[in-house]
Amino acid sequence: MQDQPNLIKVRKWPGRLFRLIKLSIARRFG
Repeated sequence: MQDQPNLIKVRKWPGRLFRLIKLSIARRFG
Protein backbone atom coordinates (compact mmCIF):
# COMPACT_ATOMS: atom_id res chain seq x y z
CA MET A 1 0.00 0.00 0.00
CA GLN A 2 3.05 2.24 0.32
CA ASP A 3 3.64 1.97 -3.41
CA GLN A 4 0.65 4.13 -4.35
CA PRO A 5 2.22 7.47 -3.28
CA ASN A 6 5.30 6.59 -5.31
CA LEU A 7 3.16 5.84 -8.36
CA ILE A 8 1.55 9.28 -8.12
CA LYS A 9 4.99 10.88 -7.83
CA VAL A 10 6.30 8.93 -10.81
CA ARG A 11 3.21 9.93 -12.78
CA LYS A 12 3.75 13.63 -12.06
CA TRP A 13 7.48 13.44 -12.79
CA PRO A 14 7.39 12.60 -16.53
CA GLY A 15 5.62 15.89 -17.26
CA ARG A 16 8.31 17.96 -15.53
CA LEU A 17 11.11 15.89 -17.00
CA PHE A 18 9.67 16.23 -20.49
CA ARG A 19 9.44 20.01 -20.07
CA LEU A 20 13.05 20.22 -18.87
CA ILE A 21 14.27 18.13 -21.80
CA LYS A 22 12.25 20.25 -24.23
CA LEU A 23 13.71 23.43 -22.75
CA SER A 24 17.27 22.09 -22.92
CA ILE A 25 16.79 21.00 -26.54
CA ALA A 26 15.25 24.35 -27.48
CA ARG A 27 18.19 26.17 -25.90
CA ARG A 28 20.71 23.99 -27.73
CA PHE A 29 19.03 24.51 -31.09
CA GLY A 30 18.03 28.09 -30.31
